[in-house]
Amino acid sequence: LGPPSPFLKEIITGRCYSRPPSGNAADAVNCPTTVSQLMSILEASPDTDIHPGDFDDYVSEARIAPPVDEALLRFGRVDVKEYEAVPSSLPFVTPEDTDGGALMKDLAFCGEGGCGGASASFWIAVYKKFASDVRGRLFIEVGDNVEDDDGTPSASVVLQHLNSKGVSSISIYSRDCSSPATTAVEETLHSVGEYEITCGEDYLRFIVCRDPLSKYCVRCH
Repeated sequence: LGPPSPFLKEIITGRCYSRPPSGNAADAVNCPTTVSQLMSILEASPDTDIHPGDFDDYVSEARIAPPVDEALLRFGRVDVKEYEAVPSSLPFVTPEDTDGGALMKDLAFCGEGGCGGASASFWIAVYKKFASDVRGRLFIEVGDNVEDDDGTPSASVVLQHLNSKGVSSISIYSRDCSSPATTAVEETLHSVGEYEITCGEDYLRFIVCRDPLSKYCVRCH
């Protein structure tokens, strides 16, 4: 991972006031404390000594739960032409889209003496909380380059925190449903619960056509 984003404290302070991690506008008054707690973790510890548990207080106060039937987890980068045709307003919510995730979205942040540990630990904590709060249908994208270190927590770490009683079904998108990466995701899911799992290789049909009546779903008819 690259160097930390310049003016990190100022950026997250501004984000906090405009969109408090709790999702409650009235909680903007707590932003100085929230920002101070996060910055103290980053500034007081070596990067290699920062772990997901260090962010427990943050994720417990933040709103990270996705709406019912709208949760989307991405593992690896999805690189398909159809991706560009998908409207950005589709009703999917990733961990980064939640109030708690948006505070640090697209920012590089590090501990003392290095980079990688703090960012990875923060997102593991957020993804685990997100997974535990999924209700209804869950969508999973398995990318073409899951071995690349893109800062996304691994499926094996995240999916074990799903609540099997809350998840009604799981839909996986992959360019190759028989690929080792996709198989590994399915094996992880089977190891942690009994889920109704489907996999599709047509991005527009599989993702956009979650609503067959959608005006974007030209392939569904």
